[in-house]
Amino acid sequence: MGALPSLVYSLPVNALNYCVFSLLFLDNWSESRPADETWTPDYRPASQSHAGGTAQQTEGGEKQGEPEPRHGSEEAQRSVNSQAAGDEGAAKPLSVKAMIESGRGTLIAAANALDSGAIDVYHLPSKRRVSTISSESSTETGMLMAVYIFISKSNQLYVASGYEDGQVMLFVCRDGFRDEGAIQNGGIKPSWKWEKVYSHKSHTQPLLSLDISPCKTYFLTSAADNLLVKHRIPTSSPEGAAVAHSPIIIYETRFRAQDCLRIRSDGLVFATACWDDDVRVYRYGTAMLLVTFGWHLEG
Repeated sequence: MGALPSLVYSLPVNALNYCVFSLLFLDNWSESRPADETWTPDYRPASQSHAGGTAQQTEGGEKQGEPEPRHGSEEAQRSVNSQAAGDEGAAKPLSVKAMIESGRGTLIAAANALDSGAIDVYHLPSKRRVSTISSESSTETGMLMAVYIFISKSNQLYVASGYEDGQVMLFVCRDGFRDEGAIQNGGIKPSWKWEKVYSHKSHTQPLLSLDISPCKTYFLTSAADNLLVKHRIPTSSPEGAAVAHSPIIIYETRFRAQDCLRIRSDGLVFATACWDDDVRVYRYGTAMLLVTFGWHLEG
């Protein structure tokens, strides 16, 4: 029997919300660290996509189709398992518990304690709330349903968020968040300025999940509707630039309520766990359905 989990830190958060949070280790903050541009995603132009389904395109008037599912095909299995080979010699990364216990600085984004549409950013090990992204005053988005905090390729702090009304937003903090002295000093309140650089009501139902691509140039969202939406992350945008309002593409699938969306670390495939009890694996660049797993008896 393995060791029992031990409590390292405890933070009071808004437990009446959808209970979403995102964690970022601060060893990724170094401005001298070059952006990883070695990864090349498998993006196919619309002319090479497979027919057989329906899709919506919001830019350029193009459409992409969704093919019939290929349950258990050799191609799907090769794609799903391609990471298994050649990884045995790789260095084993530290566990989340080990990184936290080492005292490494960490940011946690979660729903605000009083305003369910706002986002609080906490710091560990100081256990301080260091910043808040206010909820929208011009529209009623409802509660925060999904959030992801990360460092972009241009070494800026981003927060991607999704809401109960189907809205998707992207915020950036260009400076201030690197002042670890102000964060650690309880008598100094860090000054973080957040800008909204992207906003779009991509879904007709509450957003359920989002994930960032390994190259940090795109992210995907899923919701209680049947849509999968691909959004662009600006690699650099000048302060005060106009907010973008168009996703790259909206894929219309035959399946509703696609939750727990995750992109694989090589960026080639992603998976969703649906309320119809099935897990579905898609090709990332085209949203081509590769394989369906029906392991579970309940949603």
